[in-house]
Amino acid sequence: MRRRALDNRFDDRHSQMSPPTKTTKYVSVYQDKIYTINDHLIMGVIGDHGDSVQLTQYIIKNVQLYRMKNGYELNTDAIVHFTRNSLADTAKNKTPYAVGVLFGGYDKAKGPRLFYMDYLATCVAVPFMVHGIGGILSLGVIQSLYSPKREAYALMMACVTEVQARFIVNLQKFQVAVVDSHGVRYLDSIVASKLKA
Repeated sequence: MRRRALDNRFDDRHSQMSPPTKTTKYVSVYQDKIYTINDHLIMGVIGDHGDSVQLTQYIIKNVQLYRMKNGYELNTDAIVHFTRNSLADTAKNKTPYAVGVLFGGYDKAKGPRLFYMDYLATCVAVPFMVHGIGGILSLGVIQSLYSPKREAYALMMACVTEVQARFIVNLQKFQVAVVDSHGVRYLDSIVASKLKA
């Protein structure tokens, strides 16, 4: 089974991500699935663990190298397109990364941005997005409850409740990260056992 992630962008202030912290294949492993690329960009990655770690480290190190060589940060769009080109190159070489990626970023000029990218390097800017097996269950919840004025944390709790009720794997804890004009910050994790009470 693949890892799953829930994510949405709401209003014009920030982007937010909330993946589960548990991975289920043959052995349960707790790992971070949200990576901080720079002060105003996070990357949520699902897929094979080796591919996701390798791709993420490659992107982070190249963004840092660019900043050191040129003296300034790349914006969200530039990093997303660099990642897209990197995924497309690996797909052409018949060694594609088996990953799905969500980028949540904040640019001073464009505001909050959310991008979805699949393993074939298809990339699209979206107002909200879910992916993975848990995302299939959450998409209907988000589509019915989503509003730019609705609090995203409450929407994510509704998605977690739906995943807990209908999904066979018991996922207990979901990280929540927010990106806004103040940078990246982590909110309290959504713990499934507290939602039932």
